[in-house]
Amino acid sequence: MTHVRVRLSQAEVEIESDKLDAEDALQTAIDTLFTLLSRGSTAPDPEEADDTIGSASPAGANEMGINSVVAIVGGGSCREILIAAAAVIGIIQGRARFPRKEWEDVAAAAHMWKASYGSQKSRDIKRLIQSGELIENSKDVFSLAPSLRATLEAQLGR
Repeated sequence: MTHVRVRLSQAEVEIESDKLDAEDALQTAIDTLFTLLSRGSTAPDPEEADDTIGSASPAGANEMGINSVVAIVGGGSCREILIAAAAVIGIIQGRARFPRKEWEDVAAAAHMWKASYGSQKSRDIKRLIQSGELIENSKDVFSLAPSLRATLEAQLGR
């Protein structure tokens, strides 16, 4: 279990994760802290605190960004980061369907994204569809399957 707490001025970010090593957790915490400060916020909304413990929100109190979601659901592979990106769009942003390009852009914004994942994306997307975790509603438009959505919602406390 990695536990990182970073405080700057009146803002504090704390991350606990089984999925991130100390360096990645620290980088995520620092990025989150600077994002919060740049938006004039010093902390997530106290009413949201129970939902965001271990993953302060880089997009503000009501939204978690890709790095916070990766910290919770994992990001050790291209597949895991694609799932985290789908969670950001499908659960955090509340959109039932999302275009492939936007989904890939969100995934590529993750700190743990590696350049080598670019060649794996198509294969992993195909496997997510074949496994029933992802639904391709129309060409290059996707949604989370109900079972994966339920799992991710539980992990994200939503």
